[in-house]
Amino acid sequence: NTAEITADNESKITDSASITYGLVAGAATIRTGPLNTLLISLIISLILSLMIWYYLKFNPKGQLVFVKTESKIRDIWLAYTRHQITHKN
Repeated sequence: NTAEITADNESKITDSASITYGLVAGAATIRTGPLNTLLISLIISLILSLMIWYYLKFNPKGQLVFVKTESKIRDIWLAYTRHQITHKN
């Protein structure tokens, strides 16, 4: 089987693969962009996650933000639990 691709302002690209017993024996060799974009997004998100983790773990200001956020979450959860207990049928 032969596949052909064309795009605006680009030359036509052709690739072929043989199909045996319903399986593609040869993988397509045309490179496309989504894999590279996904890899770049993964690397950027990993770097940002590590920077945020470092800030929250080792920076005193970051530790204070973490403690305040943890305290707010705990207060919200306790208020919800208190509401559930007092309004039980």
